[in-house]
Amino acid sequence: MQIFNLVNEHRKQKGLIALKYDNDIFNQCYIHSKNMATGKTAFGHDGFSDRIKNLTPWYWAGENVAYNYSTKPEDVVNMWLNSSGHRANIESSQATHSAVSAVKNSEGVWYYTQIFIKR
Repeated sequence: MQIFNLVNEHRKQKGLIALKYDNDIFNQCYIHSKNMATGKTAFGHDGFSDRIKNLTPWYWAGENVAYNYSTKPEDVVNMWLNSSGHRANIESSQATHSAVSAVKNSEGVWYYTQIFIKR
């Protein structure tokens, strides 16, 4: 929730609406983070279209992922904000709902997923 709240704080500073937290989105984020952390899925966006199919109805969707960052939520958000594609998702005027998950693997590496959708 800390990452989610930091993203909303950034959006507020940009004059954008706050994202609404969505448990269904969280479930998809968690599954993807867990799959990346366990090696079931490669790091990245593989399977994104399948994840958002489970979130209907939606009219726009985006996804941010990260790994191997500290447990500080600010570090993850700052990394995303320093990447044009990730920043575009965070600052999208289309986005209305979101959630984020973090899963640590057995080696101590964290995997993060945030999905944004417009409902």
